[in-house]
Amino acid sequence: MKNEKVEKLVTENSTTEKAKKNLTAEEMSELKAWKERRMNNDDNNNKNKLVNLKKEWLEENRQHFEGDIILNEKQANKLFENIKNNKNNQHKRIKRKFIGSNIRRWDSTKPIIYSFDGSHTLREQRVIELALEHWHNITCLNFERKDDEPKGSRIVFTDVDGCASNVGRHPLGEPQFVSLAPECIRLGVIAHEVAHALGFWHEQSRPDRDLWVQVQWDNIDRDSKGQFLKEQPSDVDNSGVPYDYGSIMHYRSKAFAKLDDLFTIGTFIVDYQRTIGQRDQLSFNDIRLMNEIYCRQVCPKQLPCQRGGYTDPRHCERCRCPDGFTGAVCEQVMPGYGAECGGRIEVGQSWTKISSPNYPGEFREGQECSWLLVAPVGQRTNSLVNSKCRYCKVRHSLCMDYVEVRNSTDFANTGMRYCCYGTPTSPVHSATNDLLVLFRSFYRGGRGFQAKAKAINPSRNQWSEWGEWTECSATCGGCGLKRRSRKCLKEINNTKTNYDENGQNNNGNEDDELICLLVLL
Repeated sequence: MKNEKVEKLVTENSTTEKAKKNLTAEEMSELKAWKERRMNNDDNNNKNKLVNLKKEWLEENRQHFEGDIILNEKQANKLFENIKNNKNNQHKRIKRKFIGSNIRRWDSTKPIIYSFDGSHTLREQRVIELALEHWHNITCLNFERKDDEPKGSRIVFTDVDGCASNVGRHPLGEPQFVSLAPECIRLGVIAHEVAHALGFWHEQSRPDRDLWVQVQWDNIDRDSKGQFLKEQPSDVDNSGVPYDYGSIMHYRSKAFAKLDDLFTIGTFIVDYQRTIGQRDQLSFNDIRLMNEIYCRQVCPKQLPCQRGGYTDPRHCERCRCPDGFTGAVCEQVMPGYGAECGGRIEVGQSWTKISSPNYPGEFREGQECSWLLVAPVGQRTNSLVNSKCRYCKVRHSLCMDYVEVRNSTDFANTGMRYCCYGTPTSPVHSATNDLLVLFRSFYRGGRGFQAKAKAINPSRNQWSEWGEWTECSATCGGCGLKRRSRKCLKEINNTKTNYDENGQNNNGNEDDELICLLVLL
């Protein structure tokens, strides 16, 4: 029975000779090696190979596209065509997050049928069902178990290929296999693979990824560079949801590295490095995108949700709020869990301190605190985390217990996560007059953190940091631009001032401020 399923999975990854024409010798060699690894996929060989994969890295199986995606024949053929068409510019931006083809989306008005093929124990089945229940609770999707109907459009949970799944519903209504080895039976990993089955690609394959992360090609294992390929715009739909460092679909920092201590993905904002690659929980934007795709028309009325929240399709009378907020329209700060902590705090010109529960003593596992630090209108919040304190649990450069700082204009986006001695080397400034600080202890207790914050005036007449080089359109040599800017103050009577001759504030809105722009060629 398992050999039949393996044969099915291999068949879905077969490719036609037509799609391989006009590839370079190097591209053909790499793709041939990748296909041979996929074809060498009988049950015994697969089990032996899994033994050599570390438990946490089962999603980085070099037999699969992007480590855990099983391509069907059409997808594999299109992959070859994309490489052929873009062989002169392998880093060209092309979209991907959610599968764009409607034919591969599930019908959200009907329950998604699932079944088990007998590969999993009762305990493992229960954990898998808990992951499905989680997807049910946070979206409009419903799941129904039917083990007595092995055929037709459904998700079948098996154990033949590590942690792996096809992307989206089978276009011909065939069963959609999701492979979960015993080492994959963790809620976050299961939610990740189910997300593939529902239509998610990986986060770092989005068209805008080069604005947020840099792929370190020289650090990638020679046979794994194809794991960082991108898809065409017609294959995706990100529905306006921004790039998310905290997505459960994002590669970890060292994915497919040729050496264990090398980063293959670097975040342009260094403080986000320990945010990417988590497999503990779905991010707010993961859930938001799934609801945008499948549940947009469920609620007849959209609520005036605050703080980046949106109308909950499972409970249309309330908003689904970003982490740290609660209330009917996300107007309240989430209360502490397991401790009296957090809340809304007004900050002024003097320092205000916040700390983890029982600091400088140890916090307990499971405690959570959320602080909204609010400066006067027109000012910004300046926060500094005490770097001498230790709140430490790290796995593969990821923070397991952490302090998260959200300082952007959208609190729906995952923030910068700090743990152990990886605290900020400089103060963190808010983009608006408020800043969100989250303390989350998921794995174990320990000595916590202390931070201080105060209100500051926005920087003016100071140069920003240099931006990144723009993409070069030339196929040889080098070109591009990089920019920096500053807000300029008007000069009256040889004096720089924020006020005009009539004493009116001259700051203006962002639309009418003077911008000094320096372009370096």
